[in-house]
Amino acid sequence: MARDKLRDWVGLYGGALPGARVTLSYEDSDVVLDAWTDQR
Repeated sequence: MARDKLRDWVGLYGGALPGARVTLSYEDSDVVLDAWTDQR
């Protein structure tokens, strides 16, 4: 689901946010589970 969100958001802005990144993490501990950029 998070991978789909990245694709949707990048598509929505048409690449207007270079360097944009989506990070999936635990809210309580800030442990990063995965991260996606428009390059991935």
